[in-house]
Formats: sequence, C-alpha cells, structure tokens
Amino acid sequence: MGKHAAWRKEAKKLRRKRIRSVLAAARDQKLLIEKEKRERSPTYKTWLEEQALLEEFNAAEEKRLAMERQKQWETQDEAALLRWREQQSRLAQAKAEKFKREIMIKEEWEREQRKLQEAEEVRKKMEDEKKRKQAELLTQIDAFIEGRAELPDEVNVSTQTQPGQPECPFFYKTGACRFRDLCSRNHTRPGISRTLLVPNFYDHFGLQTLNHDEYDTDVGLEYEESETYQHFKSILAAVNGRMTRGWCGRQNTPQLGFLQRRVTRV
Repeated sequence: MGKHAAWRKEAKKLRRKRIRSVLAAARDQKLLIEKEKRERSPTYKTWLEEQALLEEFNAAEEKRLAMERQKQWETQDEAALLRWREQQSRLAQAKAEKFKREIMIKEEWEREQRKLQEAEEVRKKMEDEKKRKQAELLTQIDAFIEGRAELPDEVNVSTQTQPGQPECPFFYKTGACRFRDLCSRNHTRPGISRTLLVPNFYDHFGLQTLNHDEYDTDVGLEYEESETYQHFKSILAAVNGRMTRGWCGRQNTPQLGFLQRRVTRV
C-alpha cells in the first residue's frame, strides 16, 4: 500500500468522525430544543409534577411497607421469644420436678437403707445376744453338771397343752394321763423335774382285763389283782437294784404299769 492510499484511508476516517460529530451535535441541539420546548409546555410541567408526586407517593408507600414489615418482624420476633421463654419455663419446671422426684426417690431409698441397716443391726444384736446367752447358759449347764452351780432358771421352762383350761387332776398328781395331749384339760409339764416317769414299764394281761371289767365280768375272774401285783413285784425284783432303787410303781387306773422315780437333785 502506497503513501497516497494510506492518506486516503486516514482522510476517510477523519471525515467519518467529523460527520458523526456534526450529527451528534445536531442531535443534541435538537434534543435541547425539544427539552426547552417541553419545559415551557404546561402539559409537561403537569406531567413533571405528577411524576414528582408519584415518586413521593412511591417513597412513602415503600417506607410504610418497610415499617409494616419491620413491625411484623418485631411481632413475630416477640412471639418467637415468648414461645422460647415459655418452652424454657416448661423445661425448667420439668427439670425441677424431675430433680424433686429424684431427691424424693433418693431420700426414700436412703430411709429404706437406714431401716434395713437398723433392722440388720437389731437382728445382729439380737443374734449376738442370743449367742451370748446360749454360751452363758451352756457354761452354767456345764457348771451344774460338774456340781459347781445350781440349775439355771432358763432351762426349767414349763409348757402347757391347753393354756387357759383347768388343770387335769390326774396329770397334776401323777404326771400322766390316759388321754395324753388329747385331754381337754391343761397339762403343765415342767422343763426340768426330779421325778422321772417311764410309761409302760410294766404290762400284764391282768391290767388290760381290769380296764374291761365293765364289759366282761368273767374275764376278771381269771386274774386277781393280788396275782397281778405279785407278778409285778417279781418283775421289779428282776430289774437291776440300782435302777429300781427309789422308783415308784402305780397300780391304780389309769396309771397301771407306770414307773416313777424322784431323784435327790436335778
């Protein structure tokens, strides 16, 4: 490309630029004239006032809506805060009640433990006291057996078969009753006695016939009481003298054949 072509290109470029500048200036001048014309027009002035009022109304409305949104948000925030506080209050009350129940359960458990401990201490104390008394009683019994002390009172404890009933006269006199524990009257048995009773030490058919005299009078003719007594004496003499010395035999109904002995000391 030569210098002339370059110059022509640059010249065209500058020409287009001048044309655009002229057109832009003319356009701006036209717009300015139209603007001045509009500004002088009463309709345009009215439109401008309306636009200003509309913008002012829009601004006020936007401010009002913003204030309403702010108030609504504050109301919602207060309601949420109130709900949160109520929830926290309920939680605190539930925790307090739970803590109170736990305290009550703990106190009840501690009371039960104290009761159990006290009962265990009482039981252990009673057991220890019982063991002590038993050991002391055994010591006293050993001393009694060895002849160094009297018989302990704790050993000599009486028992009754019919408490509150009249005393059985047969048992009271002899220590024996044909009805045994079925007797309707009371049998008072001493825990320790110097009198020893051997039931059924001696038995004989003549003794049995005496019980049936009221039913069969002929049976009693075969055995007389004197013969039965002589037979008893012979049996008693056959027993070791040391065993029989001091014993007493009963011959009257209902203690026929019973043998008793009273010792000097228990």
